[in-house]
Amino acid sequence: MDYKTEAQPKATAGGVPVFCAHDAIVAIEKLIPNPKNPNTHPDAQIQALGRIIRQTGWRAPITVSKRSGFIVKGHGRLAAAKLEGLTEVPVDYQNYTNEAEEYADLVADNRIAELAEIDNKLLADIFADIDTGEIPMELTGYTDKEVESLIIGLTEALHEDTGDQSETPENGDSFTKKGDLWIVGNQIILCTDEEHLCLLATNSQWAISDIEDTISNIESVVSCRLEPQEEMVDEIVKSYIKATGKASGIRLFRKGKELGREHFERMFTE
Repeated sequence: MDYKTEAQPKATAGGVPVFCAHDAIVAIEKLIPNPKNPNTHPDAQIQALGRIIRQTGWRAPITVSKRSGFIVKGHGRLAAAKLEGLTEVPVDYQNYTNEAEEYADLVADNRIAELAEIDNKLLADIFADIDTGEIPMELTGYTDKEVESLIIGLTEALHEDTGDQSETPENGDSFTKKGDLWIVGNQIILCTDEEHLCLLATNSQWAISDIEDTISNIESVVSCRLEPQEEMVDEIVKSYIKATGKASGIRLFRKGKELGREHFERMFTE
């Protein structure tokens, strides 16, 4: 999706909207990176940052020292702007008492960010609030696969934290049946245990070869787990839907055949 922000900017730089505070719009060739900058930027980071700047505008300027004339903060943003073929950038000129103070700010810019800790639950809540029909997920800096992996990990942790699950719940009203195979994001969940797998092979409800064929034809799956409790599988599917706000990444196979969404519609409304 080629997204373009419609928010009202403070200015434009080479046709790209500028929303951040800045002192001037400067030609990109006039900026001088600090030759002692210790921070490196992988190609993938620069490419992602370039897309974000191009599609959502400048939300942070490039900081330049009035004392030395070198860039202090924003070397990655400069590289991203060059990659995108931009000709101008917003610049914030700042004073520094001496070289040591300037270097301290240069190093701290990345180091302080590295010390941050992410609350994955709150991050997942934000992802659930983002309508990917309106804005691409990649503009968060995360890929779709990274988001799905995060959601799956949180779902597993949630059920691990609920306490002892060794006893099967009495409620027999679960939608999932023994032998069901769910695809939830990039994870396969097979409602069975090792003993039941043997039963499947002998009673032909769903032969082992059918399961292997089904799994081998599924793309982008990063993990597969066995879950013997039908009710637990139901909860995993519902948690995924609640966390992501979507059901497009969910499929169900029963007795070797894929069921259409209409067969498990109730899972999305309960």
